Amino acid sequence: MLCKSCKEREAIIFRKYSGEHLCLPCLRKSLKKRLRQTVGRFSLLKEDDKILLALLGFETEKPAIDLFLEMERDFPGVMISCLACDEKSVDIVKEFGIRLEESLSLRHSTRWDLIIEASKQSVLRARDKNFTKVVIPLLLDDAVGLFLYGVLRNCYPALVINGKVLLGGNATEPP
Repeated sequence: MLCKSCKEREAIIFRKYSGEHLCLPCLRKSLKKRLRQTVGRFSLLKEDDKILLALLGFETEKPAIDLFLEMERDFPGVMISCLACDEKSVDIVKEFGIRLEESLSLRHSTRWDLIIEASKQSVLRARDKNFTKVVIPLLLDDAVGLFLYGVLRNCYPALVINGKVLLGGNATEPP
């Protein structure tokens, strides 16, 4: 099946909700457009932001980081540093050529516990070093899974209430 967008290359994915068949370059273009629209709609990036990018070492982070960095290139005043949460994260930092702020060795029994702990550590370090934003490249599956994990355990590991981030029971102002 040919890509519905460019009508030149073989499609690699079918979007059920829109009925689109897309090739890899058109899928990337579509995802980048959506990312830009979301960032613009909610004013998530400013020209002078200092961003702490928390990397957990998940293989699924690479595409998200790649798209984020590609979009961020349009903001030359933005400074990005990474908080690497394990050895795989350090490799990702080197691969993308991003400044390493700090390397941690977080070990947890579940993926969700790691996400929660990395989120807490990111917010604490962002405060200490005057970062204006914290970015954790999670896919929608991770975010939904984290929410369900909290509901099933009757604890809500990460909520945003009236502009305040609530992580593991401790309310913190966003950095």
